[in-house]
Amino acid sequence: MITIRKYLDIKDEQFDNLKAVAFAGTNKHGAALWFCECSCGSSAIVLGSKLRNGHTKSCGCLNRERKRCGNYNGNYKHGGKGEKLYEVWYSMRRRCSSPSTKSYKNYGGRGITVCEEWDADYSAFKEWALCSGYIEGLTIDRINNDGDYTPDNCRWTTYKIQNNNQQNTIKLKVGDVEKSLHEWADFIGINPMTLYNRISKSGWGIEDALFTKPLSFSEAVQKRYSNQAALRERQGAE
Repeated sequence: MITIRKYLDIKDEQFDNLKAVAFAGTNKHGAALWFCECSCGSSAIVLGSKLRNGHTKSCGCLNRERKRCGNYNGNYKHGGKGEKLYEVWYSMRRRCSSPSTKSYKNYGGRGITVCEEWDADYSAFKEWALCSGYIEGLTIDRINNDGDYTPDNCRWTTYKIQNNNQQNTIKLKVGDVEKSLHEWADFIGINPMTLYNRISKSGWGIEDALFTKPLSFSEAVQKRYSNQAALRERQGAE
């Protein structure tokens, strides 16, 4: 059966410097593309979703203008270099735009981008961050893991909470209840690495891994020596 997708018609609508003129097909992921005219006189083909959420505001002329004015990277004019928040901003942009970055495959390689406003100006990102509860030690997290880095899709959180939002978070289901590995570990009071090793390395079933009480240190030592003694007996018998 052939499925016909319907796309939101935004023809003739204005999005900042861009006006959607004509539907331009879809990209490899099936997302709608629009041919747009920019107020500077140039044109561009842009994802409809990025027009609507404000991610793309121009054909690229806004970025070029900011570069010309010397405030593209916030490195000198805004005194950001050396700040922890600057490192967050710099790393966010690198993993979305530089294929040589180790984590690029999970970000830029998946089509994740940084909104034009943040990408062009560190001070704009810093202003949002400080107004959104940033304190040193927090990490930036995308609410929708398949969405871009935009003000509407980002928040500040701890690394532990962010791990539960990662694409590769391990999910464990018991009955109708599904939680991430870290959430189960917190719920039952077990070390997450113990739980991970039981399932991934030792091949335990999920319920056994979750509900078998970990050995105390003395019990673990006793078991180890008992196993060693049994091994020596078998070797002696041979």
